[in-house]
Amino acid sequence: MIRSIFAVVFLATIGTIAWNWLSPPDELTIDVPEGLTAEEREIVTNALSKFSDTCVALFGANRHTIESFRADFRDAMPYRAERYGWDRELALDVRVAEDARIAGGHRIIYYLGDGHSPGWVTQKKEGAQLCGRTGNSGQDTFVETSGLQVRQ
Repeated sequence: MIRSIFAVVFLATIGTIAWNWLSPPDELTIDVPEGLTAEEREIVTNALSKFSDTCVALFGANRHTIESFRADFRDAMPYRAERYGWDRELALDVRVAEDARIAGGHRIIYYLGDGHSPGWVTQKKEGAQLCGRTGNSGQDTFVETSGLQVRQ
């Protein structure tokens, strides 16, 4: 597995996280709510790191297709709470460029959670494909991600 080396810089006054790769040079700006605490920002940073380990292509080969990226916390959907043991999730809302080869023009949301089954879910097969995985048509794609935490 190819792993990107990155550094994360918080820009608290404008509510973004800049994700900078050191090799090759690139930057991805991730919008976050302005009211996040320092602890919540650390959770976002750590969760993104774990997510990038299991969604390699989104942050690598497909990085150039991302038009916008937003991260926000929310209560877990009841079925995800029951199925995976999540009570809180981090939603990563990704908008893909119209001319992208994979998922062109789509809005993909990745839901990250911990509990008895830590990992992430996407409800579109294109979301899984952006990560370099085979997606499920008409059902969730779940990817186990050990060590993922989204709760304080």
